[in-house]
Amino acid sequence: MQSNTWFSSDHHFSHANIIKYCKRPFVDVAEMNYNLIKNINYRVSQDDTFYVLVDFAFGNQSKDILYQIICKNIHLILGNHDKQQSISYGWKSVQPYLEITLDKQFIVLCHYKFDVFNRSHHGAIQLYGHSHGSLPGNNQQLDVAVDCWDYKPVTLQEIQQRLKTLPPFRKVDYHGS
Repeated sequence: MQSNTWFSSDHHFSHANIIKYCKRPFVDVAEMNYNLIKNINYRVSQDDTFYVLVDFAFGNQSKDILYQIICKNIHLILGNHDKQQSISYGWKSVQPYLEITLDKQFIVLCHYKFDVFNRSHHGAIQLYGHSHGSLPGNNQQLDVAVDCWDYKPVTLQEIQQRLKTLPPFRKVDYHGS
């Protein structure tokens, strides 16, 4: 069985106010949690790799939510709502920033969008969250928050398709001269 790689961000499990703040189409936290977990488990298999550019869960709910997700290879890229009690168990790795290469594509993963990032002048892409779709992307940077992707994790291929529709990355460092 072939394993896949998935990306997502800003689930905000058990965060009642996020429904209002982001105009999410859920009646309450129970419905939101149920649908987010269902969407993850529908797409992400047990042996897949799942990068979550976090704000995963509010309060002490991470452990309960994590046990409902079938994927066992979840890498957490820390966000501003992730407290020690929510990140201390069950994750394949936990870090504030990560660089990976997937299908020969260099990718920078962080909860926050950067003006400059490693290898941006060599075609790298940066995936981010935090803004829930309010910070526009470009052909090298994209928000992977669930609010931008119909509340589902996405693949690199889906990301690359959307990147093609966005304006060019504006180089702001000396490499753009």
